[in-house]
Amino acid sequence: MQTYSPTADLAELPDGWDVVYHEKTGEPYYYNSETGVATSSPPILRYEDKVALKKLEDDGPTEEQVRVAKAQAEWERDRLIEERHELDRLIVFKRDVLENLEKELESLEGRNEEITSKINLISTETPEERIERERRIEEEKRAARKKGQGFDPEELGVFGIEKERAGGS
Repeated sequence: MQTYSPTADLAELPDGWDVVYHEKTGEPYYYNSETGVATSSPPILRYEDKVALKKLEDDGPTEEQVRVAKAQAEWERDRLIEERHELDRLIVFKRDVLENLEKELESLEGRNEEITSKINLISTETPEERIERERRIEEEKRAARKKGQGFDPEELGVFGIEKERAGGS
């Protein structure tokens, strides 16, 4: 069996293969642009392959080869279409997730501002005001328990500070 020789003419390389030279070293290597494979060894082209290629060049493809090539091309087209649909579904899913995360972030940022303003209100209280606010909260809790209702500190605003500053009790 004959094989491709590195000293042979470059026309002997199998289809898709090219000799490329390394930028720094200048050494040749072989690259297949169809598969992305690179190797320092020349690709092997068997004698039988050379004969088949020559016959194909002289006679053209057979009906069977054309039928197989069409079937392979159709299968590849269908596979690529399905892959594209899957990528589109993934893009839509990721877009929805991103949109939901942006909404959640916006909500959290609003809640952060609300909490920060409450902290700022509390931090400006004098000790006497804090004691008075805590006393009112305890009274509200007791009154709510007597009525059989739950206690909701949010009803009082920031533990009663906002109502108090607004002139409420």
